[in-house]
Amino acid sequence: MTIHIASQMSSESSQPGRLNLLLAGLRAQLIHAPLILGYWIAYRYVIHTVPGFGNLPFYQLLLKVLVAILPMTLLSYVIFKFCRMVWRERPAHPLRYMALSTFEFFSHPRRLAFGLWMLLSFLIFATIFTDLKENIPRISPFAWDLTFAELDRTLHFGKQPWQWLQPVLGFPLVTFFVNIVYNFWFFVMWIFVVCMAFADSASELRTRFFFAFFLTWSVGGSLLAIVFSSAGPCYFARLGLSPDPYLGLMSYLHSVAEIYPVWALDVQNTLWQSYTDRGLVAGISAMPSMHNATALLLALAGHRLNRRLGVLLWIHCAFIYIGSIHLAWHYAVDNYLGWLIALSCWWVAGPLARWWENQPHIRHLTQSIEMTATPAAASPATR
Repeated sequence: MTIHIASQMSSESSQPGRLNLLLAGLRAQLIHAPLILGYWIAYRYVIHTVPGFGNLPFYQLLLKVLVAILPMTLLSYVIFKFCRMVWRERPAHPLRYMALSTFEFFSHPRRLAFGLWMLLSFLIFATIFTDLKENIPRISPFAWDLTFAELDRTLHFGKQPWQWLQPVLGFPLVTFFVNIVYNFWFFVMWIFVVCMAFADSASELRTRFFFAFFLTWSVGGSLLAIVFSSAGPCYFARLGLSPDPYLGLMSYLHSVAEIYPVWALDVQNTLWQSYTDRGLVAGISAMPSMHNATALLLALAGHRLNRRLGVLLWIHCAFIYIGSIHLAWHYAVDNYLGWLIALSCWWVAGPLARWWENQPHIRHLTQSIEMTATPAAASPATR
């Protein structure tokens, strides 16, 4: 007994302190820093070259994003743990189990060392992205909608993609279900991001996923969204474009809204109102589709984590594609370019992640973090 206690005390004394652990976690993930720094520099350049850019000072927008991210991070883990609890664990005291599990997950030293810096990176990145997205029409007015609508018709044998889908999806209950799945996209993404960010160990897959994620959203969500500035099928008539090939689809969606909630229509109206009034809740951009690009990244990474998870995420990816067209958010070509960007960034991130994780000093840092013992009070809730 004495020998066991002495051994445990010796092991704990050799572990790095919390501050050193956090610093090691920061250094182990610096591969993302040049990408985020480059994004910041490009953002500052745009601010100084586009007249009337922005509605809020950066620090106020940063606080606004922080207020949104923190509860979403907590809620995402709670949703994930609740689903796992119902399907697999089924504890005797669910509420106590959920509370203890959530606390232990976010207070675990190793998880904090990896996750805290990734969450901070997301906070900075999301703030820059939000400001750029809200100002896309000022940087580059919508000019590509007619081109993309015609390209869709040409690529899909003389008919718009929604017309091909309508015989299968054109039933109110089906549309309602598609709308639910499409709206849940953010939770699927953020649950995956939170679980990967707060992993208790580093991996080549984790590094690859986050590098590809940041690169995809930088190139697709900002650069190409500005170059190919477009509003999307739901705004075709509001842009004054004619003839409107989406009139039938929008009429159908409004008819469904009289029976079931179609939240896409409410969000579309809110975004347009904010766009015309230059409000704070803005961000209209169709090309490329970041919903579809992100769904593909999740499927690619999820498949390598777990085959069953991968199957679910591939199904989710298919539903996002269908929903983006059926709910009039995107032209089909928006989705195809989004996929191409995601695949390209995933391919680029592979060798970089492999190189980074094989660097001797990075291996040493991650090993020192991973040697940190699980807190003695840990319960089965976190296992």
